[in-house]
Amino acid sequence: MWRPPRSGFLSATSHPDDSFKMEWDLSAQESFSASPRFRVNKKSLRALRLCANPLRGSGLAIPHMNVTIPYTLAEAERIGAAIGAALMPGDVVLLSGDLGAGKTTLARAMLKARGLAGEAPSPTFAIVQPYAPPEVDLAVAHVDLYRIEEEDELIELGLDDYLYDGALLIEWPERLGTQGWPDALSLTISGSGGTRILTAAVPASWGSRWPLR
Repeated sequence: MWRPPRSGFLSATSHPDDSFKMEWDLSAQESFSASPRFRVNKKSLRALRLCANPLRGSGLAIPHMNVTIPYTLAEAERIGAAIGAALMPGDVVLLSGDLGAGKTTLARAMLKARGLAGEAPSPTFAIVQPYAPPEVDLAVAHVDLYRIEEEDELIELGLDDYLYDGALLIEWPERLGTQGWPDALSLTISGSGGTRILTAAVPASWGSRWPLR
């Protein structure tokens, strides 16, 4: 999985397969006149990511199918596993709900469905907890945005980078502000005690993949 270094110069080029690609030149001594490179800053990096994913932050409305599923806590792992098994590279799953609603429980079940052994730690303090093969059969980043206070902090996380060959599971997506993905699968958990209600906004990109009908 490609990851940008923490410093250097950034240039945008066309990839042979016409997808967007970012390349880094670590030579800080190179003259700007040699090529149209520029020093990385938050505005330029956000602009480049928007080129790679033009729908993100656009405010465009994407058609969704709304599904409501009541379940018990005992059924949570089965539900999460079904969704996790259907994940594909480029998918974003947004998990909303109050504290203790069961967002992490569903995320852990999704990761287990992709082969993760043992219980995934909560990413509350790490913010982003990545998993990659052979630990799982699909690269997945488990994200908890509870501690994010400003939208600018999201740029530093580089969440779009994980979508080139993997998926994102994002808890507390409300912290995304205007930086969300209109084509994301949105899961909202409500309820109390031993019962829950899952409200899913299923985008067209999931199509027949949506496993809970």
